[in-house]
Amino acid sequence: MVITIFRKKTNILQRKIMNIHKIKYFVLAFCIAVLAGCGTSDPNIEEARLNLGLTNYEGVMEAAQEAINENPENGDGYYYMGIGITQKALQMHPSERTSQYAEAKEYFDQAKELYAAQEVSSDETETLPDYILELWSQEHNLGIGLISENFEQTEEDSLVLAEHHLNSAVTINPDSSLSYGILYEVNYLLDDIDEAIANAEKLIYELGSDDLYNYYRLSYFYQEQDDYDKALELLDMALENNPENIEIIQELANLYLTIGDTDKALETVQSLIDADPENPQYRLVYGTQVYQLVMNMDDQMTEYYDEVFDINQELRTENRRTSPDTQKVQELEQRLNELNSQIDELQAEIDEFSNRAEEELKVAVELDPDNPVGYSTLGIIYQNRAAAVFERRNATEDYELAEQLDEEARELLHVAIPYYQKATELDPDDPENWRSLFRIYTTLGMNEEAEAAQEKAGF
Repeated sequence: MVITIFRKKTNILQRKIMNIHKIKYFVLAFCIAVLAGCGTSDPNIEEARLNLGLTNYEGVMEAAQEAINENPENGDGYYYMGIGITQKALQMHPSERTSQYAEAKEYFDQAKELYAAQEVSSDETETLPDYILELWSQEHNLGIGLISENFEQTEEDSLVLAEHHLNSAVTINPDSSLSYGILYEVNYLLDDIDEAIANAEKLIYELGSDDLYNYYRLSYFYQEQDDYDKALELLDMALENNPENIEIIQELANLYLTIGDTDKALETVQSLIDADPENPQYRLVYGTQVYQLVMNMDDQMTEYYDEVFDINQELRTENRRTSPDTQKVQELEQRLNELNSQIDELQAEIDEFSNRAEEELKVAVELDPDNPVGYSTLGIIYQNRAAAVFERRNATEDYELAEQLDEEARELLHVAIPYYQKATELDPDDPENWRSLFRIYTTLGMNEEAEAAQEKAGF
């Protein structure tokens, strides 16, 4: 279980999808109709306009190219060349459009340079920006339309098609941070993490995005490739720009835990408390961060107990033989002793850090008694402690000790209950606390309470 306090991570793009609206532009047909009716002194441009009105896009490009050949400084030639290419591209499969848009953009850029240098003011100069926006919005909207509300459940074929549309969108309009923000997620879900990184880097380093979500995602992509140096560098940069942002500090601490630098992780969060000891959020972050470390240790402890269980099984099997293998029995017993020593050492660490987390969280709820997260996290601590004791009970061969451990675990569950109850009182709509209560009540045989919690949990 990973505790996230200030930023609940649900489906990868849930936040983005909820806030995405289709971009509306209705200028494309209007531009073409107006331009087709305009006059000019250049017969090649006049022919390009005529062919545009007839939707003869090959004819548009031929006339535009002739205009460029006769006068390379004629901005309208480049303009209509781009128009013809993009209109023809719209008739192609989305997978073929991006290269066409790239070529058209070169012509549009040349047209804009010539218009600016020559200080030209015309229908073409006025409609070009709107035309580009229309192309971008059309491709962007087509891409978004293929993505289901639950982004990760989108069919692969739809993701591939969405990727084509979004690639076209950022090709014709490379300044679109909105399209890049969706595109890198599509890249990632299609297992193209290199492309996801490239587009996220483009968004942050070239377009100057200040949305921290993009920093978190790029950091995650780096970590997926085991490039922890880049991930740290990125989060350090984000923290430098937002020195008091709790989310960034928590992300950094999580990253330090991932690479095994526990001291640096705790030091990162401790700096917050040192700066403002009475801030309940800082205490909450520190307590949960420390407990994240405990849960990592719990995973290791589970592996130890699983091995203990397997060894005990082997020992029983071997000892039942008519002629047990003495050397094998000795080796198994030696390994069992080693494991028990490792378990004792790890349990001491778990107890130390768990107590530290508990202390910080209790300070947090004292400073801010209306925050349900502190109470639910305290409930998690005691519930997980009980789970660890149950594991010890299951691993022991001593029946009397097993009974003692069972009683100890149940007492810990009773301690967890009021914390979860307080959390549900403060936030009755959060099903997670009710689910935890349901599991505890069920374990303790409190059937009536379990039934009520089950209903609240939505099981």
